[in-house]
Formats: sequence, structure tokens, C-alpha cells
Amino acid sequence: MSWRARKTLPIIFILLVSLIAAGLILRETTPHGYLRKARSLYGPPDPALSQIALLQLSIQLVSDQEELLNSSYPAPGQPLPFTIEPGESPAEVIARLKNFGLVRSEKSVRNYLVYTGYDTHIQAGSHMLNTAMSPVELFKAMVNLTRSEVTFVILAGWRVEEIAESLGTSGIDINAKKFIKSAATQRPGIDILADLPGGLSLEGYLMAGTYQIKLEPAPTAESLIQTFVQKFKDSITADMIEGFKRNGLNLHQAVTLASIIEREAIAADEMPLIASVFYNRLAAEMRLETDPTVQYALGYNRQQNTWWTNPLSLADLKVESTYNTYLHSGLPPGPISNPSLEALLAVAFPAETTYYYFRAACVQSDYHNFAETFQEHLDNGCD
Repeated sequence: MSWRARKTLPIIFILLVSLIAAGLILRETTPHGYLRKARSLYGPPDPALSQIALLQLSIQLVSDQEELLNSSYPAPGQPLPFTIEPGESPAEVIARLKNFGLVRSEKSVRNYLVYTGYDTHIQAGSHMLNTAMSPVELFKAMVNLTRSEVTFVILAGWRVEEIAESLGTSGIDINAKKFIKSAATQRPGIDILADLPGGLSLEGYLMAGTYQIKLEPAPTAESLIQTFVQKFKDSITADMIEGFKRNGLNLHQAVTLASIIEREAIAADEMPLIASVFYNRLAAEMRLETDPTVQYALGYNRQQNTWWTNPLSLADLKVESTYNTYLHSGLPPGPISNPSLEALLAVAFPAETTYYYFRAACVQSDYHNFAETFQEHLDNGCD
């Protein structure tokens, strides 16, 4: 072998090593490489993710591993009691952790929660965290996939779709569409639903409140609905039924009116006054002209990301729907939300007034100004 050939060997070796290294780098930056790297860093992804979403999240999470896998708290580790309230969203939890200095990038943490599916398994209740934990460690401590029961909250004024959407974020593995379909299924023979007209869902009869839902055996859409309807039944007393009748309403009509009052009122102690306004308008054969019925008729607003469009336009007030009380007299065909016990009690036992109008008070508060005449109503407007 010549000297020239011997000298060429190290050069070839260096080139080979360089090519191998480059290949490894390229391999790690291929789609498959990102997927494998994300899995090694954060564990298996949520199987419900689409392939496109999985790849996008994997690329972002690999890039953000510094923010997610290392503690951002500058001081030594200290115990940190942390309580998650029932119904609190993952975004609200993340924001509070950021205020403590435990999260640097809210977007990175959101991506991690969606990637793992933990966004639907964060458990309400008290947790003992530590300031030395990384964001990944923090949320692993707040997720208990083997928990035997979860707290589920139906907020007063939610419509069926909002209840369905909240199931997953509360740790209940029930498809939202399946729940909505189940709520629309007719249930003949249940006495509390005797006045429910055919063709309507159980909107209004899924009682607002806090529930402890056992996860073993796994709940179904039907079993949950039975639980919510049973609580509604248990809440309706004989005195309330008598109160509804005294005011000329059957149970279904009473629930419908209560659902409107729920969406109009903020302060519960004002509900009997608002009930009196609607009773007076019904007695005078005036249209109710209440915005929440229009909001219900409009359905989901994609621009505002809400089921309750606000503010309403003049065009909105003209939407053709039997639920639109600006166009149609009397009560709408059925409830527009699931009311609280306070709203139902206001319908059973309204205040006695001569008011026909109400509007939000000009001072920032939870209350309204009431009026007997339309001119007084106009005078109550804000400058």
C-alpha cells in the first residue's frame, strides 16, 4: 500500500462519520423522527388525535422541551397546595400556574395536554405540588386516570350542548354527540316528563348542580341523563307544582319560563321580580321579547366561540324560529337552558308587581331597573 493510499483512509473515515451523523440528524427531523422523539419525551399520545394534529404537536413539543421538562421556578423546591375548582378549564389552571411562576409558555403546556389527552383528565380537588416540578411533572401530579369518581358540574343556564362538551374536560369518557343524541331520545312512562311534548329533547330537565359520578362501572350517556333527570325530579316539590298551577302553567311551561329567567338574571334574589314581568306580559298578551330565546334559536356562534351570541343585531332579532319571542307570542315550545332551583322557585312563587319591562342597571352591578310603562323603560336607558 502506498503512502498516498494510507493517507486517504483517515479522510474517507471522517467523511463516513460525517455522513452517518448527518443521516442521524436528518432522521431525527423527519416526520417519523419527530413522532418518535415526542413519544420518548412525553409518553404515548392521545389515540384520538388525527395524524396531522399528532405530527404538528410532536414537532412543537420537541422544539419546546426546554419549557416543558425543566422547572421554571428560580427558588429551591417548596411544597405548594393547589386547588382546582369543579368546572375550571385547563386554560384557567395553566394561567394560575403561570402566575405562580411554574409555567413559562402557556401555549407549550396546552400543546402537551392535548398531545397526551390530559386536558380531559385534570382532576378537580386539592393537589400537593412542588415549586421544583417541571410543567410536565405538575400536570402528571394533577391527573389521576384511575380515579374511582369525578366531580361533574352542570352550571345553571347551560344548554344540553354545553353539558355534553363539559363531560370530557371533567374526566368522563362519553362522546358529546352521543350524549346529545341520548338527551333527544323520547322517554315515555317517566312521570316527571309527562308534560314534555313529543319531538323535544330533555333541555331544561337536566338539573343544574354538582354531581359525584362514579367511574366504575363506566357511566353511559343514558345513565348520566337518568341521574340528572332524577335530581330534577327530586327538586320539584308538591308546593312548587301547586305554585305553577296557580299561575296557569303546567310543569313543562314552568320549566320553559324558568329557563328564560335563568338566562336573564344574574342575581338569584332578583329572579321573582323578573318572573313577575313575564307573567304580566303573558297576561296582557304581550310578546315576551327576551334576548335569550333569540340566542337559543341562533345556536352556536363560531366567530364568538359561544352558544350565546352577544350582542344581538337587529337582523338577529328577526330570525325565523318558534323560539324567537320577538316574533311569536307566548312561551317558546320548550326550555332554552337547564335552570337552577332558584329560577324554578321564582316561577312557582313570583313577586307581585305591576312591572312590564326591565333592563340592566347603568351602574355596574348584577341587577336591573324595572318599569311599568315603555316610556319609563326608555328613561331607564343609559346615557
